[in-house]
Amino acid sequence: MNSRGLPHTTNHYKKEPPTVPFHDFTDPDSDPRQNAPANPTAQPPSAPTSHSSQQGLPPGAIMIPFPGQPQQQSAPNDETRFIDLNERHKDDEPALFRDDVIDQTLAILISKNKPNALLVGPAGTGKSRIAEDIARRLANDDVSIPDQLVGHRILDVSIAELVAGAGVVGQLEERILDLIKYATDPSNKVIIFIDEIHQIAGDQSSHSGSQAKVAQILKPYLARGDLRVIGATTTQEARDFDHDPALKRRFSRVNVDEFDRDQTLTILHAARDGYLKHFNNAVTVSDDVLGYVYTYSQQFNPGNTAQPDAALTLFDKALASLTMEKQRLINNHVIAPSLKFPVSERHIHNTARKLAFGSQVPASINTDDARDKLETLFGQDHIIEPVLTAIKREQLGIFPRTKPLSWVFAGSSGVGKTEMARILSRAINGGDPIIINGPEYISPESITGLIGSSDGYIGSNSKRAKPLDPLISNPRQVIVLDEFEKSHPHFQQLFMAALDTGTMAMANGTTLNFSQAIIIATTNAARDKIGRDSFGFDSDNSGVLGSAQAATDPRAQERLKSLMSKDFPVELLNRFQNIFAFNRIDAGTYREILDNLYQRRRDAVLLSHPHYAAQIPADIDSDTLDQLVETTFISDFGARPAARTIEDHIASLLM
Repeated sequence: MNSRGLPHTTNHYKKEPPTVPFHDFTDPDSDPRQNAPANPTAQPPSAPTSHSSQQGLPPGAIMIPFPGQPQQQSAPNDETRFIDLNERHKDDEPALFRDDVIDQTLAILISKNKPNALLVGPAGTGKSRIAEDIARRLANDDVSIPDQLVGHRILDVSIAELVAGAGVVGQLEERILDLIKYATDPSNKVIIFIDEIHQIAGDQSSHSGSQAKVAQILKPYLARGDLRVIGATTTQEARDFDHDPALKRRFSRVNVDEFDRDQTLTILHAARDGYLKHFNNAVTVSDDVLGYVYTYSQQFNPGNTAQPDAALTLFDKALASLTMEKQRLINNHVIAPSLKFPVSERHIHNTARKLAFGSQVPASINTDDARDKLETLFGQDHIIEPVLTAIKREQLGIFPRTKPLSWVFAGSSGVGKTEMARILSRAINGGDPIIINGPEYISPESITGLIGSSDGYIGSNSKRAKPLDPLISNPRQVIVLDEFEKSHPHFQQLFMAALDTGTMAMANGTTLNFSQAIIIATTNAARDKIGRDSFGFDSDNSGVLGSAQAATDPRAQERLKSLMSKDFPVELLNRFQNIFAFNRIDAGTYREILDNLYQRRRDAVLLSHPHYAAQIPADIDSDTLDQLVETTFISDFGARPAARTIEDHIASLLM
């Protein structure tokens, strides 16, 4: 006997199945169809594919046939499968740190009117786990269960399965009404659980008509109190309920918050044995490694998945990859099968990086290779080392980043600001940077092209790609805000907030993570004063602005901010970690650029057209260089004419 005077049994909550149309097919012997008279005109069903057979049913599944389909229709169109969560989760471990949320949910479920709970929280906080733990408590007659809910069971209803195959007019409505009839029958004692319940909310443009129809039929029953429903959805997707206030007011919201570090570590410790058993104890995991699991699941989290799911997912994938690695070594007769692999901090780190960035992104920047490419930007040697040093320092990972690396590249046109960003991006993630042109965002309205339109406005449901979309799949991006000074102040304020918090809220409610990114704003602000030879030293001799010292000298940085304050608010400039002043390109530097470009363009031509080798000299002679400098160099254009000049010269040699 338990505390309520009931006998201990895991099946005490089960009731006799109702009459047609509902039947509990977890008992094959009681299937009324098994003893039904044969129909001489019907084709015999195929046993391997018929849903009247219980083969393939997961534990706790029940089959509910819906009327209205012809006999010859395939079984999936005649039946919908629901999962009995009590049966499936009766032997689970109790959910940790969720007693308050569960008590709040139970209180809602026993309310006289609108006993419907809506679990809302970030993805990964364990909303479904709460419904599963309530089912566990119901199955085991836990003392925390109110008397009004004793003997109840929770059925997991999939909207997709409910709608699937309901192609005949009126068939979907009949299915929903049959489900409601079954769930509202007091003798069945059923609580409905709908995960991703936002599917039935929202306007017609965001969901199918069938899904919206589910909500319209459910509304009256949700308000009367004879139908109990637990819904779960993310914080972002819960906004769909704002489009349907009548549906929204029939639910009481229960916020499911993210776990903190200590709570997540406790869950990792509790889950460790289960994961190790799943992988046949092929590896071992120390307590220290669990700490790294949490740290790296926070640091490398491209989808902004909440805890504890982020840590549990990383832990699972790390054990899986190490188990695969061990199996390869066993197959190659390198190690004995009995050897247990210890999971290391490095393995957790590498797994987290692969989950966040993919396997193609290098683990660390090849500074020698990057330096060689950056040195082709003549006249800017003073910037190369400070930039590479900053990147290498961040890649140590000893101080997890919550904000992006951020720099201002200041100088006149054609000095290599954007090209340096391209070289850095290719060295860091193997691809080109995200380039956002400031002149394209010169009005408040144009910002919708970056963050999207708010609900109700034109374009709010647009699926068009946005400039910052690559951050979602790979947050390790170089973002170039080109000609930043020409953008609207609202655009600048948007990125000022991103520099401050490491995040940016989009109009659709998603949040972009900039913590692993590098933001580079290029500008021509103060170009008449930055990098001129005549400028030289500050009046207080704080240092040469166009030198490596300027990147670290506080007085030089303040001087640069003062020079640029006519184009930018000082508070915006203060959000950037460094301002790098690019030197202007003089005639001598331009000559070096032409010489270098000639060699590279010649090599490229001969690689694809080797028969031109005799017509293109190995070197460009000095007189020709002087002539090209004299005819094409314009100080205000910097090195911009150089590529076209060399290409025209090589083409002229072949004509």
